Amino acid sequence: MPLPHLQKLSITGSPNIMAGFLDLLCLPSLQHLHVLPIESNLTANNAGLPSDVLLLAAVKSLLHRSKCPLDNLRLVLRRSSSLTTSSLVVELMEMVPSLKALWLDDPVNQNTIINEELLNALSTPETSLCPLLASIQIPDKFTCSESILERFLVMRLEKIPSLEMVVSPRGGGWAKRVAHFGNRVQVTEEVLDWSQPEGRPDSRLVHF
Repeated sequence: MPLPHLQKLSITGSPNIMAGFLDLLCLPSLQHLHVLPIESNLTANNAGLPSDVLLLAAVKSLLHRSKCPLDNLRLVLRRSSSLTTSSLVVELMEMVPSLKALWLDDPVNQNTIINEELLNALSTPETSLCPLLASIQIPDKFTCSESILERFLVMRLEKIPSLEMVVSPRGGGWAKRVAHFGNRVQVTEEVLDWSQPEGRPDSRLVHF
C-alpha cells in the first residue's frame, strides 16, 4: 500500500496489530514515525517471538522498504533477552542516518532503552550513527556515569552546533549535569498535548 505523500505517521495499538499494519505500508516521504504499543506483555503467535520483537522487525522492514528521509523517531519497546539495546543500535540506528530527533523508552522494565550502551554507540566516531541527531529524549529513570555522558555530548557537538535533551518534568537534575556546555546543550521538558487522549497525565506518549 504505497502512500507517497505521507510525511507523519503516529499509531497506537497492540504490537501484533501494529506490526501487521506497518507491513502493509510503503512510505517514501515519511519524516516522523511515532509508534506506541499497548499491551506489550502479550506474546505473538509467530515462531514464539515476543510481540515487541515483531513490532521492531516491522519498523525496520518499513524503513528498508520505504527508503524514507526519517528525521523524527519515537518508539516504545519492552526490552527482553530477544530485544536488546544492541539490536536497536546496530540494526535500527544504521537505517536512519537522517535522524534528528530520537525518543525511545521501555514502559515495563526498570532499565530504559536509552542507556549507557546506546550512548556509547552514538559516541563512537567509527560508526557515525545518526550524525545529524540534535534532540534526544532522556527518561527521568535514566542514570549514567558522568564520563559516558560527557563523551556522548562532546562527540555529538563535534557534528552539530547544539543538542537538545528532552527530559521528564521530574528530571530537574539534568540541567546541572550539562551546565558547563552552556547554550550548546539545551535541556527542555516534555510537553504533553492535553487536547489529545495521548496527552493525558497517565500516558507516556508525547504528541507531536
